[in-house]
Amino acid sequence: MTDTQQKRICSQCGTEKENSFCGSCKADTPSDINISVSETIKVRDSLRMRKLGAGIKKFLGEFLGGWFPSGDPKLPGGVDKARAIDREKNEYHEVVKKYGTDEIIHETHEQLNKHQK
Repeated sequence: MTDTQQKRICSQCGTEKENSFCGSCKADTPSDINISVSETIKVRDSLRMRKLGAGIKKFLGEFLGGWFPSGDPKLPGGVDKARAIDREKNEYHEVVKKYGTDEIIHETHEQLNKHQK
């Protein structure tokens, strides 16, 4: 979102004025025009880590967390997701929340071999 502000400042006393006449100086004084432009940028990130074992094709564990886009039109801002998979302990944990709130949309805690995508 871009925000632009413009101010007319009296060159002699530094007071903000609405036109060429300065109410503080009581005269028609030169003006300095100050223009301020600000931009807001949202930064969202996510992280995925995997634990690998020597001689094993698949990962032993995985953690995935952060912001992800949602295909649901009711969630245009995306979701915060935290997923942990531990093949050694046979565990699957996932919590999906509405982005920017603590409203839980989906939560799963189960054995990995019972988990269905």
